[in-house]
Amino acid sequence: KTSADAERAMVKEAKSGNYDLVVMGVKMRPGNKVFFGQSAAAIADRSPVSVLFVNS
Repeated sequence: KTSADAERAMVKEAKSGNYDLVVMGVKMRPGNKVFFGQSAAAIADRSPVSVLFVNS
């Protein structure tokens, strides 16, 4: 299994369930720009509901 499998599973669940919000714990990468990583970005792009990132 890959991170792409997890991304697809999360988006599929968000689409099939009765959800208003996806909450994800993420590690921010160092730098001047906000950047969360490939998986978090993919889920935010594909999710049918709002996504809240929490720095963990």
